[in-house]
Amino acid sequence: MKNALLFLKLISGFYLFAQVDEHREVPKEFSSVWIEFSRALKNNDKNKFQELCLFCIHCSECAENTYLEDSLMNAEEDADADLFYDKFYNVYSIIPIKKFLEEDYDILFSEDVRLRAQISTQLFFVQHEKLKTKDLDNCLRASIKSKSANRIEVLITVDDPSEIYEGTQFCLNFIETQIGYRFYAFYTIP
Repeated sequence: MKNALLFLKLISGFYLFAQVDEHREVPKEFSSVWIEFSRALKNNDKNKFQELCLFCIHCSECAENTYLEDSLMNAEEDADADLFYDKFYNVYSIIPIKKFLEEDYDILFSEDVRLRAQISTQLFFVQHEKLKTKDLDNCLRASIKSKSANRIEVLITVDDPSEIYEGTQFCLNFIETQIGYRFYAFYTIP
């Protein structure tokens, strides 16, 4: 019985490794956009970065990534916890791209993160089912003319895992538009 369990663990471990490994390849339909996007990051080219984004970015971290923003969010949550989370995710987390570039880009995309975006062993690409555009905020939906759109998520390992720390990944979400894939959402794991 022990040998059977050990064999199953080994097989499942190989399966998981194979699954992760196959996500290292950039999906063909996304490769030209990723090359441009990662080059914009590498060169810290905010104009090119903006060209590859929707008009707004969904970014919860951006709503509270400074001491002042965090204090304001905490005060609002204390004032009305029932309404806070809906407002937080559907209002405060929708950041116009110009504001994102002015206030959040430099905080999120440090030199180390921009370099890691160039290293294939730090990247995972995940294709998701089509997203119903009716579920998007109006600002995000304005860029997409169809009822549903393909999505690709790029995971960048920004803090390597260790024996005592699970690590951190930045998740960059891209959605298919009439002019190609565009960056539209950012979040972190954990």
